[in-house]
Amino acid sequence: AGYGSAASMSLMDRGRIRTHILQLGREVQASRPTLFADPRWRSPLAVVQRWQGLDAEAQTAWQAMSRGRDDGGWAERAAAELWLSDEQGRPPAPQMVCSATVAKPRLDGKLDEPFWAAATPANLASGLSDDADWPAEVRMAHDQDFLYVAVQCRKAAGVDYSPSAETRPRDADLSARDRVDILLDIDRDASTFFRLTVDYRGWTREQCWESLGWNPNWYVAAAETETAWTIEAAIPRDELTSSAWQPMETWLVGLQRTVPNVGFQSWTPHSAAEPMPQGFGLLRFE
Repeated sequence: AGYGSAASMSLMDRGRIRTHILQLGREVQASRPTLFADPRWRSPLAVVQRWQGLDAEAQTAWQAMSRGRDDGGWAERAAAELWLSDEQGRPPAPQMVCSATVAKPRLDGKLDEPFWAAATPANLASGLSDDADWPAEVRMAHDQDFLYVAVQCRKAAGVDYSPSAETRPRDADLSARDRVDILLDIDRDASTFFRLTVDYRGWTREQCWESLGWNPNWYVAAAETETAWTIEAAIPRDELTSSAWQPMETWLVGLQRTVPNVGFQSWTPHSAAEPMPQGFGLLRFE
């Protein structure tokens, strides 16, 4: 996922690690070519090659992966990296613009700020086309300090949406609740990512690379009516990355909703309840 406040290290340490990874990559290429060709190995290696200025080697890797057979999204993931190098034609993966805003929202779940109305929604959909009665959408925006997320979901029939009188805990068990996952891969390695989960009550659960030890301080407001629930959240930038956002900077993002005993929705076609980072779409910062 990259380096945020939860996993900071010195530039010297990063350089040593990357040099070691490149050396390991050369050894694996020579001794275990089948493993080397596996996109789960080669994609993170290509990202390190890009970091270290080995652009030609990284491009060669993406080109090889883009020619792969239908493999759960890896060919499309590689094609998206190739597209980002020149941006010619239509992007091969879903793309979402994270709008820039100067005004900070009042976190109340109403989503009545002008920038939310201007933001283009990412519509979540079920692969079974069984979700006409319970649609969902997500919007994103940012300023220099925060990544803002707006979630709007229509309630599904027969699901318990009762409130909770308990104090919201850290890393709540949300497995029995209607919930949305926001999945952020900031270095586009399709391997490590941040997972922020929020349910209709505004209860949350956070993971970094499947570890619950990552505990970011983020801010969530929930609102609901008889037929829908809404989340408005602010995630501090420095909980995700130590670098300021640059115009048209690109992350990977997965957006998905799980409604227990009803169904599953996602913004991207290559997805599953257990996230598939190679299937994430592109998040472009305005």
